[in-house]
Amino acid sequence: EFVYEIDLKGNVIKKSEDVNSKTYTDIEKSKKHFVTSDNEYFLKNNFSNTLKKYQEWLWPTIEKEIMSTKDYPSYCRLNTKYQKEVDFHLDMVSDYPKRKGKYLRPTLLLLTAEAMGAKKSLARETAAAMQISEDWILNHDDIEDDSPDRRGAKCLHKIYGIELALNAGDGLHVIMWRMLLKNF
Repeated sequence: EFVYEIDLKGNVIKKSEDVNSKTYTDIEKSKKHFVTSDNEYFLKNNFSNTLKKYQEWLWPTIEKEIMSTKDYPSYCRLNTKYQKEVDFHLDMVSDYPKRKGKYLRPTLLLLTAEAMGAKKSLARETAAAMQISEDWILNHDDIEDDSPDRRGAKCLHKIYGIELALNAGDGLHVIMWRMLLKNF
C-alpha cells in the first residue's frame, strides 16, 4: 500500500511505501497531509476535481444573476446621478460569490439530481441558488462571529462596516429567492 503526501491544494508531493516516515506532528507543522491508500487518494483527488468542474459550470449562472440586479424595471430605476452608489452596492453584493467557495452543497445537489435520473441542466438554477445561499449565510455568520477573514480576504464587515455588510448579505438573500422562484 502506498502513502501519498499531498499539499493543501490536493497536489501529490511524494508517493512512498514508508507509512511511518513522518509523525503526525511533522505533518501538521509542514501543512501537508498523508492519504494512506490508492483508493483514498483516488476518491479525494477525484472529488476535488468534481467540485472544481461543477464550480466552473455554475459560476456563469451565478455571475449573470448577480449582474442582472442592475436591470431594474424602468419604474424602479434610480436617477443616473446615483449610479456610483448602485455600482458600489453591487460590488459588495458580489464580493463573496466572486471569492468562490468549495461549492460542496450545490455539487451534492447536482450529483443527487443526476443519480435520480434528472438532467443536470434542470437543477442548475437551484444549485446556483444554493451556493448564493451559502454566501449570504457566511456573510451574516462572519458578522455574528466577528470573523476577520473569509476565503483569503477580509470579511465584508471588516472592510465596509456591519451595516453595509448586512445589506450585501440581504441582497444575496433576495437574489437566492429570485433564482428559486424560477423553478415555478
